[in-house]
Amino acid sequence: MPKVLYVEDDDPLREVLASELRSAGLSVVEERRASAALQSLAEHRPNLVLLDIGMPHGDISGVDMLARLREDDRWRDLPVIVLSGFGDVINDDVMARLGVRAVLTKTDVTGAEVARQIEQILMSIR
Repeated sequence: MPKVLYVEDDDPLREVLASELRSAGLSVVEERRASAALQSLAEHRPNLVLLDIGMPHGDISGVDMLARLREDDRWRDLPVIVLSGFGDVINDDVMARLGVRAVLTKTDVTGAEVARQIEQILMSIR
C-alpha cells in the first residue's frame, strides 16, 4: 500500500482529506508542521509527500521544506504534490526547480482527485 506523508496545518482540512485518501486505499501519515514532517521522513519512508505550501509563521515554510528535501540525497527524488490555498503565490519556475510533480488548489480538488493524481505519479516512477 503506497504511503503518503501529508503536511497540512489546517486540522479540519487535513483530517478530511487524509480520511478520503485512506478510503482510496492509501496509507497516510499526517503532520501539522513542515519541521515535524522532515523529522518523520526516515521513520515512515513515504512514497510521496503531499505538502501545503503556505505554512504558518514560526515554522519552516513549504518551500523551505522542499529545498531541504532536495538537498538530502535520501529524499532528492521523492515525489511531491503541492497543495495551495486560494491566493497563495506559486512560482512555477521555483516549483519546477524543486521537482514538484503537481500543484493543486485545495478548493478545486476532491480527495478522490488527489488520490488519482498520487496514483498516477507513483505509477509513472515504477
